[in-house]
Amino acid sequence: MKQEFTRRSLLQGAATIGMGLSLPSFSAGARKKATLRFNWTAKGEFTPFYVAQEMGFFKEQDLDVELNEGKSGTQAVQVVGTGSDTFGYVPSIQVVQGIHQGIPLKVVGTFVFLSRRLDIMADIFVANDFVVLEARAKEKLNMLRLSDLDFDPVGYVLAANRSVMERDPDLVRRFTRAAQKGFRYVLDDPKAAIAIMTKLYGARLGAEIIGGQVSRLVPLINREPALGVSSDGAWQRSLDLLREAGVIDKKLALKEYFTNDFLQT
Repeated sequence: MKQEFTRRSLLQGAATIGMGLSLPSFSAGARKKATLRFNWTAKGEFTPFYVAQEMGFFKEQDLDVELNEGKSGTQAVQVVGTGSDTFGYVPSIQVVQGIHQGIPLKVVGTFVFLSRRLDIMADIFVANDFVVLEARAKEKLNMLRLSDLDFDPVGYVLAANRSVMERDPDLVRRFTRAAQKGFRYVLDDPKAAIAIMTKLYGARLGAEIIGGQVSRLVPLINREPALGVSSDGAWQRSLDLLREAGVIDKKLALKEYFTNDFLQT
């Protein structure tokens, strides 16, 4: 029997895929410390942050940053909310769910859009599992295009703990700008970015997989209206989809979800 796909089933499935924290400690004259929690183990999609680390973009901002692998989007949202990690890089669906549950976090950068450019369902699939499957199959696989289903929610976002945003906005500003520089590097020189990630995780993931993941990431990076900047229209559209799918039962004011105040535009 042919399986029927709908926007509702896709969103509900994505919501189930993804969801430890100490606030940064500061000392006079020292670099500010911050941690970033991913929603999964290291993979090509996270290359911009590893680039920022390896190329010294965080250090340029006088930051000492620890990049932490994760277990799920839900876990990443929870640890950022409780303060064990300063930032999280997570699919927007889990962030929105967390905000609706009262978890104190807010998006400070919208870096990846599904936005009709994505060819297969979940955030973690297009630049991770799909690449692995295609490499194992040794042939081009057919893909379900979400544009045919009119499915275009916001993808990966950088979320911050709200107490950190209030207590040390300068830290958040420095971090987001270093992240922007990491994403810009991937856009400008994907081969060099692939080489950096391969040096770090080639033994675990394989050079072919990393190359495929980064290559598929590039066209998904949000550059409109500026790199990492959230637009009202994109978020309204995304929230409408989540509400239609039953993932959320209402929409909050946009200011409850994101801010562009910390980004370089």
